[in-house]
Amino acid sequence: MEGEFDNNLQKIDLKAQDLADDYNHNTSGFASPAAVYARAPLNVFSFFDNPEATYFFEMTNDSMQLAGLEERDVAIVDTSYAAFLLKDLLGSILVIEKEGGFTVRKLVLTSGKHTYSLQAAHPTYPDYEIAPNEILTIFGKVVGVIKKFD
Repeated sequence: MEGEFDNNLQKIDLKAQDLADDYNHNTSGFASPAAVYARAPLNVFSFFDNPEATYFFEMTNDSMQLAGLEERDVAIVDTSYAAFLLKDLLGSILVIEKEGGFTVRKLVLTSGKHTYSLQAAHPTYPDYEIAPNEILTIFGKVVGVIKKFD
């Protein structure tokens, strides 16, 4: 086994109900004249194929920076991909659960060895070669990212 896993993700507990709670309130008195133009609140879960299987993780280091996931970004993870075969996820950025934590890496074929590796997207982080008989827990596939600009 080459390389080591760095636990570079922090799970964020956020579900659709959390987002709607601020909008669902009662008012008293006269309705606003603008009420006819009011819309339902933005529900970020409506953007995803599997909202009930979507989770958010905060990146805690820069190991995937060159893939567009920087420290403090929020990775959007679809767990419905966890049951896929590795060959079907080749080239995907995956969240792997290992050694009591989560890490994110790109799944690639190891050159000349016909094995799989989990590749960091930063030169200071090593790749992780998956042993042929190793059991790996795939939590899900990264399907998006939320960035905050300071």
